[in-house]
Amino acid sequence: MVRELSAQLNEGDLLIFNDTRVMAARLEGVRCRTGGRAEFLALSVDGSRLEGLLKTRGTALAGELFSLGAGLELRLAEETTEGRALLELVDASSAAEALEHHGRMPLPPYIRRARGSDARDALDRVRYQTEHAQCVGAAAAPTAGLHFSESLREALRVRGVQSACITLHTGLGTFRPLSGESLDTHVMHEEVFTVSREAAAAHAACRARGGRVIAVGTTVLRALETVATGNREEGVRLLPQSGCTRLFLRPPAEILSADRLFTNFHAPRSTLLVLLAAFAGHDSMRAAYAHALQGPYRFLSYGDATLFDNRRPMR
Repeated sequence: MVRELSAQLNEGDLLIFNDTRVMAARLEGVRCRTGGRAEFLALSVDGSRLEGLLKTRGTALAGELFSLGAGLELRLAEETTEGRALLELVDASSAAEALEHHGRMPLPPYIRRARGSDARDALDRVRYQTEHAQCVGAAAAPTAGLHFSESLREALRVRGVQSACITLHTGLGTFRPLSGESLDTHVMHEEVFTVSREAAAAHAACRARGGRVIAVGTTVLRALETVATGNREEGVRLLPQSGCTRLFLRPPAEILSADRLFTNFHAPRSTLLVLLAAFAGHDSMRAAYAHALQGPYRFLSYGDATLFDNRRPMR
């Protein structure tokens, strides 16, 4: 059981979490011109503007108005590629505040909620955040972190397991499925990340004392590998930085920044399964999933978790 995780870790090991906080990024409403249904998923916020995915019947035109939320009007500033759109608030108020007041949590589509409002909306704002959530900006939760209750965190502290945080604002790069027939043709969408000096120092100290680095979730592993430098012979360190990453981890990539990966069960044809194959190897991944499919395990966001070893450990 996840609550027994501390028994699998040693004093001096380091858990690295993603401290991104999920925005209430889903807006629902109508097109002012036609009265037709409109849905918008915000992926980024800048002042009075929101960039994200717009879903309507028919083609939306630049300058068109939308009523998304009680009294909230937005104008389509421009449509970008792959269905992405840029909306701006008509009254030029804060887009972040508009989401906070009018938005709904961007639960995955397989979790059913009533249109407009649902009795569980307020609860979703609590449950779809990890205990580490601080930096607002994600369009989906880093779901591996949802397992870490306060009681589990305390058991890990008593065990002598240390922790650190990075930030990667989960977006399309994480949850959009593979495109095309070849991994070489798939293009990852960029996601904003920060690996702080404190996180890099904690990683270096763990390596120096012989502890194991455990990435809590695939988003953490992507961020670590984005800033990792060095090699197996001379050692690997993290270069503190902020920016955007399009890193697509896939076999036969050698992953050096983490010794173990704690992660949920992922969907077929996802970049997350490909990442897992690169980290743990096909055989370990297939064995774990075969076992899960035969047992009472739950997959995806609110599902169960696995703890994988790196197929090529540093020691």
